Amino acid sequence: MSMHYIGLDIHKKIIAYCIKAGDGTLLGNGVISATRPALEEWMEQLPPPWTVAMEATMFTGWIYDFIKPYADDIKVAHPEMLKAITAAKKKNDLSDAQKICDLLRVDLLPECYMAPSELRELRRILRYRNHIVRTATQTKNKISGLLMEVGC
Repeated sequence: MSMHYIGLDIHKKIIAYCIKAGDGTLLGNGVISATRPALEEWMEQLPPPWTVAMEATMFTGWIYDFIKPYADDIKVAHPEMLKAITAAKKKNDLSDAQKICDLLRVDLLPECYMAPSELRELRRILRYRNHIVRTATQTKNKISGLLMEVGC
């Protein structure tokens, strides 16, 4: 069996996809809802084996973790390098998915590092802790300033 290549253009509510064979033949494209049930239903219909690529976004992490057990290979594209390669005047989600698919298929996808899910979770917790500490410090400073204004 030949490998099937899938490009995903991920957004908050939708995922645009493009599926191609190794020779570049278009096997399918469309849009699915960006939910776990919709993604699982879609993956069950995919002909094996398949490899997938997606652009790094805020939503890539959960999709990466969800797809990883099903895919033969999964790659994340560097967004800035991808923009430089695929700059186009007419952009839409399906054409972006097709470009990501083609770059994956010809092995020209500018990859970026995808940290393991445990490390991403620790980073998320640390970012939230930093936010809480920053907010607490700002609040203390404001209260201190107000008290100094009235001579306390």
